[in-house]
Amino acid sequence: NYFDSQRFGSLIGTKEFIAKKLIKDKYEEALMIHLTSTSRHFNKEKRNARRFFKENWKDWDKCYELVKNTRRLTEEKRIIGYLKNNPNDFVTAFKLIDQTVKEMFISAYQSYIWNECLKRLLKNKISNDKLFEIEYQAGKLIFYEELPEELRNIKLPMIDSRLEIKDQEIKNIIDEVLKEEGIKQEELKVKKIKNIFFKARDRSIIVFPEDLDLVGINNDELNKNKKKITILFSLDKGSYATLIIKRLTY
Repeated sequence: NYFDSQRFGSLIGTKEFIAKKLIKDKYEEALMIHLTSTSRHFNKEKRNARRFFKENWKDWDKCYELVKNTRRLTEEKRIIGYLKNNPNDFVTAFKLIDQTVKEMFISAYQSYIWNECLKRLLKNKISNDKLFEIEYQAGKLIFYEELPEELRNIKLPMIDSRLEIKDQEIKNIIDEVLKEEGIKQEELKVKKIKNIFFKARDRSIIVFPEDLDLVGINNDELNKNKKKITILFSLDKGSYATLIIKRLTY
């Protein structure tokens, strides 16, 4: 029941989690990642602007000249315009990012930590020869070939800075993952920006698709001389259909 690539849109063009910079109070680095990361999914104007920001970082007058007359790069213009008059106030400049985007930074990093904990739990419970890896936006996911019965109903917490973890094995796993990340549980908060925070909750580690049905096999109209299959299934809210497809087509 991993979080799949869609959860990690903020990693496009970078392998660094902005939330990790925020909890370390590295606001300039966080803002630089946001304003300079680029991707083939961006339009040409946005790609060019972000490359320009990277090459001319802190020359806010020059950066503002590039975007002041644009109609589409409204967020970039708003942030660069503020830095033009307040060149070192990266905290306030970061606050000018859309609220839903800021929340996405937090949820992406929290989801990544959860994924890494689940991977470690599977390694603890299943021998390596019964596991395999599939790549996704934030690295690699581990899947099992056979499900041990003891894992069927386990829930793994998504943690915040204050969550008390009573299960010692789960606590050890979380501590190990956080140690690898170079952070402590009590650091999982953003101190200088209101209304963005880590939210503790439990999440089932295994997802079971219901009403799974192979509807048919037909010619693939998008790929010549190929076949396509149509599959129907339903999932609980918050689970990713793409993971089911990845697992079925491995």
